[in-house]
Amino acid sequence: MKQKLRLILYSFGIWGSYFLYFYTTFYAFDFTADLGVTAGLIAFALSSLSMGIPTNGGMGPWQVAVIAALSLYHVDHVSAVAFATGVFFLQSIWVIACGLFGIGALALRKDKNKQ
Repeated sequence: MKQKLRLILYSFGIWGSYFLYFYTTFYAFDFTADLGVTAGLIAFALSSLSMGIPTNGGMGPWQVAVIAALSLYHVDHVSAVAFATGVFFLQSIWVIACGLFGIGALALRKDKNKQ
């Protein structure tokens, strides 16, 4: 591996961006807006660990992990379910959109290289 530092920096950048995206969604709901960074880190860490469970895109275990984390901070169950479902849906749509953009960009780049 020629550029180890670059790999490490990109890894931290990706995880940092993912956390900031997740934490920003706390401000979209009144019941999570005041929880703070610690609650965000705990919910993020549990949700990230849950992605190791072999399911389709983490569906199910991810929501359970986020709901469990929010319940540690006394968020009622219905609100925690609404948060977990909404954030999972938006993240899934974002990943799909970025993937489609990437496929399109690669196709255009490949066509450009042929000429």
